[in-house]
Amino acid sequence: MKLNMNIRFIASLFLLSLVFVGCKKESNPTEPSTNPNEFVGTWKLSKVTVTLSGNNVDMTPEQAGTQMTIVAKADGTFTMTTIKTDSTTGQSETTIQYGTWKIANGKIELKHSDGTIDNLDFTLTGNKCTIKTTVQALGTTLPAILEFTKQ
Repeated sequence: MKLNMNIRFIASLFLLSLVFVGCKKESNPTEPSTNPNEFVGTWKLSKVTVTLSGNNVDMTPEQAGTQMTIVAKADGTFTMTTIKTDSTTGQSETTIQYGTWKIANGKIELKHSDGTIDNLDFTLTGNKCTIKTTVQALGTTLPAILEFTKQ
C-alpha cells in the first residue's frame, strides 16, 4: 500500500510503545474466511498496529493521523480513500486510488490504476479484515497491520 509516514508519526509511535501493554488473545477465535465475495462492501480502517523496536503499538486511526476507507465491488474493482492529517498543523491531505482486487491463498492483490501492484497478506474474519504491509519511516522499513471493519 502506498502509505507515507511522517517523522512525527513515528516518534509518536515510539513514545506510545513505552505505554502500551500486550493484547489478550481472543477466547473464541473465528476461522478466517476463504470466500473472496465476503470482501465485497465498504471497509473502514479501525486499528493500526506498527512494530517498532520489536514492540507492537496499537493505535486508532485518529492517533495514527490516517483515515482510510476501501470500497470493494463484486466486479473486482475498488476505490481507496485515504485522509492523512498532520498532527502539528491540522492540515489534511486526501488521496483517492482506484484499481482491481483479487484474493487467493491468504493474499490480496491490489492493482492500482497507476500500474503499481500490491500483493499483501490478508485475513477476513466476520466483519474484520487485516492487511499486513510495511511503511517507510526514518530510513527504515516498519511492519504494519491495518485492521478494517465492514460498514
